[in-house]
Amino acid sequence: MDSRGYNLSSKPQHISDDKISKLVEDVNRLSEQLSPNQKKSSWLGMTGGLHSLGFCSKIPK
Repeated sequence: MDSRGYNLSSKPQHISDDKISKLVEDVNRLSEQLSPNQKKSSWLGMTGGLHSLGFCSKIPK
């Protein structure tokens, strides 16, 4: 998964759409689509680490 504006994804139109809270929600929606109601694991690395930390702190289940 690429963050908004990286690789083949389109750049956010507004700076507010690039906040960690929005990116965390992106990860949450994707993970629920791929494996609904399942435990999630997270790996940290580069800027994705910020998303991962945000995800784990906001959605601890």
